[in-house]
This record gives sequence, structure tokens and C-alpha cells, in this order.
Amino acid sequence: MRDGMKEAGLSEPEFEFSSFFTVTLRKKAMIKVPWTRELNIRPDKLQRIIAILQVLISTNKLDVDGLAKKYHTTTRNIRKDLELLQEKDWIIGIGATKNKSYQITETGRQKAALIP
Repeated sequence: MRDGMKEAGLSEPEFEFSSFFTVTLRKKAMIKVPWTRELNIRPDKLQRIIAILQVLISTNKLDVDGLAKKYHTTTRNIRKDLELLQEKDWIIGIGATKNKSYQITETGRQKAALIP
């Protein structure tokens, strides 16, 4: 169990022995950004939004299928995330739905700069 947690980049499990046997497993801390409340979204969606912005900062090539697999979600959810970012004017979509590419806007760059 310790090796598995370490490989996953998590802290080691905590074992407590009293009248009961307790094991505490801690998950990764969620990234906090100043604009979290502005989006009013769940933490898992926030992680995907951050990933999208980071990818678009480094390259304009966004792999929707790859992001869906990485975050254990559907491509539909990734596309909804992209729609939210377009509504907020943080990114722009170019082209038809199937072959759409995305570019980050100046507003999106400013928001991405606040990611720790």
C-alpha cells in the first residue's frame, strides 16, 4: 500500500492502532486559483479547466480524447469545459466542430498566469 501511494505521488497512509484499526489515505490537494468562484464549478471540472488552459498556453493543439482519458471523463464533458471557456472569452474556437482548434485569448492568458 505504501509503495502504491508513493508511486501515485500521494503521501503515505497513516495507520492508527487503538481499540480500532484505522488507515487514513490522503488524496492530492486541489489546486486553488483566485478565479475559482468566478466559474462556480466543481473541483474535478476545475482541474480539467486548468489543464486546458495550460495546454493552450504551451501549444494550440488540444487533444480532447486524450484529456478525457487522463481525467476519467467523457469527450462531451471536455467539450462542455471548452464551451464554458469560450463563453467566458478565455479561449476562442476556430473551425468546424469535428476539426475545431482552440486558441487562448489575452483574458485566458491572464487567468492562466494566476495558476500556481
